[in-house]
Amino acid sequence: MPTPTPTLQDVVRRTSPSLVQVTSNVSAGSGFIVDSGQGVITNAHVVGGDSRVSVWLHDGRELQGRVVGLDEYLDLAYIRLPGGQRLQSAVMGIPPGFPPGKMFWLWGSLWTAPLAIPPL
Repeated sequence: MPTPTPTLQDVVRRTSPSLVQVTSNVSAGSGFIVDSGQGVITNAHVVGGDSRVSVWLHDGRELQGRVVGLDEYLDLAYIRLPGGQRLQSAVMGIPPGFPPGKMFWLWGSLWTAPLAIPPL
């Protein structure tokens, strides 16, 4: 029996705890939690030249993160979060058998808008 395709609501429910909003002195944008809740991936242009940024979690908490990796060419930044947090990391990758042309969902946060997560 084939596995049923998850609905958008299923996907949002499972992934929204790993989505964050990042704000710096120059910009704001979205990101996602990685490394068992110890870090965040976002865009380099979001963090600008700041070494510390605010990371807003799905539940409304604010954490202060430290920018420890930056690649302006790829427009990627890695933010280290304070230890002791129990945060859900994003699951990344392409599932086996994912056919070319199949629809997928992508969402995030533009500028200073709240996280763009559809209501359940």
